[in-house]
Amino acid sequence: EDRPGETWVVFLGLGTVLSFVIYALVFSMTTSGRSAELMARDIVGDLMKYKKAINSLDSHLVITDIDGKVVFANPAVYSLTGYNKEDVIGNNPSLWGRQMSREFYKNMWETIKTKREVFKGEVTNRRKNGSLYTAYAVISPIIDESGGLIGFVGSETDITDRKQLEDEQKRMNELMVGRELAMIELKKKITKIETNHV
Repeated sequence: EDRPGETWVVFLGLGTVLSFVIYALVFSMTTSGRSAELMARDIVGDLMKYKKAINSLDSHLVITDIDGKVVFANPAVYSLTGYNKEDVIGNNPSLWGRQMSREFYKNMWETIKTKREVFKGEVTNRRKNGSLYTAYAVISPIIDESGGLIGFVGSETDITDRKQLEDEQKRMNELMVGRELAMIELKKKITKIETNHV
């Protein structure tokens, strides 16, 4: 099953491809007669395509430093949370978070910072207008070539509507089971009354 919010895989894949492209361009620039200006133009063009891909994601995507301060946010962050760029950049995602238990956040930070593993889970967040939403979050540590932790990349997909539908289905199932049990009890009483009158 393709889990929502795992766009970080796309992000990291594009980053790897982009790094390879830049390396190849720089290498070919030093070994060919092609002008540096043309090579620079190609690199900028590739970077613009990469940025467009990230900005086109439906899921919100943030990159933070090691302390959790946001250094990049795609447009989906602003549309989902209601905060603008000035609110978000340089701030922590707790700006729209802080709705989960202390234990939840302790586990999340231990997973991504201490264990350096990917964290996945459902979170409740608060938009700037005060309304709550549920998101499926994927947060991954960013490790440099020497194995050092340099930041985090996080993605969230709004699953509020799906969760509301699931909750409604659960309530309906509980209601149906309750009615079925009540019918069974009623039949038992009727049978007992009929037996007593015979």
